[in-house]
Amino acid sequence: MDFAFTEEEKNLIEEVRAFLGKEVTPALRDEVRELGPVYGGKEARKFAKKFASNGWLTPNWPKEYGGLDASEMVNYVIRDELSYVLRVYMGFVGAHMAGPVILRHGSEETKKEYLKRIAAGEIEFALGYTEPDAGSDLMNLRMKAEDKGDYYLVNGNKTFNTHSHVADYHWLAVRTDPDAPKHKGI
Repeated sequence: MDFAFTEEEKNLIEEVRAFLGKEVTPALRDEVRELGPVYGGKEARKFAKKFASNGWLTPNWPKEYGGLDASEMVNYVIRDELSYVLRVYMGFVGAHMAGPVILRHGSEETKKEYLKRIAAGEIEFALGYTEPDAGSDLMNLRMKAEDKGDYYLVNGNKTFNTHSHVADYHWLAVRTDPDAPKHKGI
């Protein structure tokens, strides 16, 4: 079995490295250090859009949703190169958490509404899983969302809402059926 990158993959990785060497500025690094590993600041938003315009924010996504149909390994290497150059791990809640769930489980309407915008670096999500006394243990979620027809009434507490200070949307985990077994109704 051959685990080496193809010539096309090698060229892509070199292209990413060259782009990062040119586009990652001291101002971007300073902003990332100040805000944390997010892309909500002015410099990072500009950078994310340029980076994403090449399909590099979501390289393993299908082309129809803004990806490159690349392998998971290419996705990993691109993320690793970005983290190395910025000197901090860059995890994008939209591209690396919310988006893949929407891609695999979302309705066609939801996919159309969010995936291309995520892949283009236009929007970012906050991650709302962690709760007092439960951490990120989703089986013990207490926050509830009650269906009121055209909206949900949400009650409860969250802590450590990753990226909430710069997010456009909140990727929120809540209990929608309090009578369901703990691993369901979320």
